[in-house]
Amino acid sequence: MGAFFPRTFAFYVLIAFAFIGVYAFGAYHGIRDGDPEMVVRLALIIANMAIIFMTFIASVIGDGDADLAKHLFMVPLCTDLSLALLVSDLLNHRLWHVFEMRGGQR
Repeated sequence: MGAFFPRTFAFYVLIAFAFIGVYAFGAYHGIRDGDPEMVVRLALIIANMAIIFMTFIASVIGDGDADLAKHLFMVPLCTDLSLALLVSDLLNHRLWHVFEMRGGQR
């Protein structure tokens, strides 16, 4: 993924807002339709993004620049897991499935 993703902090901020925005929209519709699974997915994405930002902060404050690659292992891992969740939700029509369920029937 290093060939596709830029290695800047601003990219991780933008991708965090994008992921949280997409899943917040799905969680809103999940709350409205009584589907708690969408809220759990939002919590998972928020936790992954929190791990990314806390890893940046903890590694720089804790050890400085020494051995930074070892401490930042969780960042690409959480990014890849979030991307895999997004792709699987898109392929299985789970993000915006509420538009197909008009009338309360599943």
